Amino acid sequence: MISKFKNIIRDQVKKNTLIKEISNLKAKILYLLLNDEQYTKYKFKSLHGEVLNLNNPRTFNEKLAVIKLNNRDSLTTKCSDKYTVREYVKEKLSDNILVPLFGVYERAEEIDFDVLPDSFVLKANHGSGYTIVCRDKLKMDKKETIKKLNKWISQNYFIYSREWQYKNISPKIVCEELLSGSEGQIPEDYRFFCFDGEPKFIAVDLESVDEKGNKKSHYFRNIYDTDWNMLDFRIGHENNREIVLEKPKELEKMLEYARILSEDFKHARIDFFYINNKIYFGEITFCHSGGMQKVYPEEYSIRLGDLIKI
Repeated sequence: MISKFKNIIRDQVKKNTLIKEISNLKAKILYLLLNDEQYTKYKFKSLHGEVLNLNNPRTFNEKLAVIKLNNRDSLTTKCSDKYTVREYVKEKLSDNILVPLFGVYERAEEIDFDVLPDSFVLKANHGSGYTIVCRDKLKMDKKETIKKLNKWISQNYFIYSREWQYKNISPKIVCEELLSGSEGQIPEDYRFFCFDGEPKFIAVDLESVDEKGNKKSHYFRNIYDTDWNMLDFRIGHENNREIVLEKPKELEKMLEYARILSEDFKHARIDFFYINNKIYFGEITFCHSGGMQKVYPEEYSIRLGDLIKI
């Protein structure tokens, strides 16, 4: 039975890898065939079923598309780079909120796993989703990890997202401390959506659990106003009022940090981890999910769009 289960898992991993490879190949072909505006319109239509209106943008995602296609601010490149953004945070606030850094590498072969602690996080600095969480170094497949990291840093994330701020980032591998609570849980990611330097709402992704407290694969995204009242709209994922997340004791401090870190931009999403009443900086994102996640209901898509002044 166990052997059968392992084979099912292995086959599913292979299937998912193949799907991702096909998706990457498709993006590379489209990069050769379509310019940034054409690709963004194509992607928008395929995901939203609507024509992207760039001449008179009104919705949240339409405004993000305009920003994505017209942004040429080198500061957004610095702040999208998961390594150089640390310098920006230190200049604006303090290095006290930065996740402790173990190392930065040009190639995965440079990583000396022997000197790393038992748990850590490895991530590529130049895109989204390039993250490996290691809870137990002894159980890590180092050969596979090196292969995956080198594959990531050989890619230009701009090809897949057409977000200019990623185009000129020099790929590196960053190793940071794995943040965890007293029971080993990964801290929630508090995402502050800021407009002209003012946070307007906060999104928190939450995993659902069964009656025994075991995490399920499905997760929800609850959205709150700056007073920690849950709001009745959603971006991409469903919300769930049955999952109660207490108002962070340091919410006002996080709001102030978000104001400071977003003050140079028309729109930015400032992410923090919050664990044991301590705030850690996560990342800065200028185009949430590439501007491709649906906002429900439609009226909120326009209301959020009104917050972006272009």
